[in-house]
Amino acid sequence: MAFDQIIKNKRQELNITQSELAEKLFVSNKTISNWETGKTMPDLDNVLYIAKVLHLSLDKLLLEDNNMVEHVKHIQEIKATKKMTWVSYVTNFMFFLMFSTQSLFGQLPVPILVMMLIGAWANIWVLFHFWSKTDSLEDKAPNMIKINNTKAIVVTTIITVIALITTILVH
Repeated sequence: MAFDQIIKNKRQELNITQSELAEKLFVSNKTISNWETGKTMPDLDNVLYIAKVLHLSLDKLLLEDNNMVEHVKHIQEIKATKKMTWVSYVTNFMFFLMFSTQSLFGQLPVPILVMMLIGAWANIWVLFHFWSKTDSLEDKAPNMIKINNTKAIVVTTIITVIALITTILVH
């Protein structure tokens, strides 16, 4: 049986309205409706809550619908990609701090500066990769991906130019 039918049948069996279930799961009525009609599927956290609230086994929820397992894997991949994007953000911020605080903590030797600039640019491209991967995993329209990537390139270029100007002014 499909996931949407399992939760709908069990909710009805327990005489719980969509509104009551939504309240117990801390989601909207529309979300419950979308799950029960198969328009969307919950993430793993919500699957756990559904199992608890509706007194269902995870085996029944996850294994009876092959699409559910694939959906959960897909959501986990999106979350992992977003985490890696944040790692890249933090690393770029650290590069920026190292460039911009040379006047306070002493100038770095030119070979170190060159290596840091190469590292910063490589990290920027890694960041673009994760942005594109996240967008494609979330099935965003290709034109939206292009717009988001263009914005990311402009912002990253501006930050890099600021870091470079700061480095030149410090030397």
